[in-house]
Amino acid sequence: MGTHTPHDSCKTDLRTLSRTVADRILDLIEPSANLNSVSQVSFGLVHTDYWMGNVLWQGDKITGVIDWEMASYGDPAIDVAYCRMDMRMTGLEEASGHFLDAYQAATDRQVENLEL
Repeated sequence: MGTHTPHDSCKTDLRTLSRTVADRILDLIEPSANLNSVSQVSFGLVHTDYWMGNVLWQGDKITGVIDWEMASYGDPAIDVAYCRMDMRMTGLEEASGHFLDAYQAATDRQVENLEL
């Protein structure tokens, strides 16, 4: 006789759930919206609250990132955009450009859809 927990029946592949939610959101968007200009992206782990206050430093080295309770599965550009927004709001426009350049160089991919 196997053990069954209430959570067994609730297990869902996070990628499927995320895409299902995204499909529902797209259904709500005005049909005349130009979604043809939106590039397809690779999904991955997303912090969703990535800003300077959640990054730990020692000298000029990042030693950690805290506050992961809202982590999710989605487009990593969410973190890049959120951090760049924070930088710009605090007067660090030039640094936000350097951050984007460094991220793209480190991941060897262009961040898409920042200019929507």
